[in-house]
Amino acid sequence: MGELSFPDAPDLLCQINLPADVIALVLGETVSVTIFPAEPGMTRQIDPEHTQDEPEYLMDRDGLLWNEPRPVRVQFADDQGRLWRCPRYWLDAMPGAPVAAQTLDEGTIREQINLPTEWDRGDINITSLAAHRGA
Repeated sequence: MGELSFPDAPDLLCQINLPADVIALVLGETVSVTIFPAEPGMTRQIDPEHTQDEPEYLMDRDGLLWNEPRPVRVQFADDQGRLWRCPRYWLDAMPGAPVAAQTLDEGTIREQINLPTEWDRGDINITSLAAHRGA
């Protein structure tokens, strides 16, 4: 758990696809958020009886189920109990928060385009099904 100060700029909140009622609720406010730390893949075994708790998982050669890699995630609930996500990079302004993205030497990565990942789309509140289809 932590607290995150939301920007006092409605256009920034529109960019993460929050509806108008949620924007009015959080605009310029400090909101309690749940921060889920990054989790490397294949580090936590999943019980086959509880796969409904895991949106996606990996299977090894022996048929055992393992977690998929996940980046840091930031989530908050509105007054109706609906869950919303915030971009991970917003944590960079939050003291003591997990590092949202590793800083890399600019000379080590060379690419022409860097498309958003399924997790990036999830950060802007696009449904997981739509994010997965667009990945």
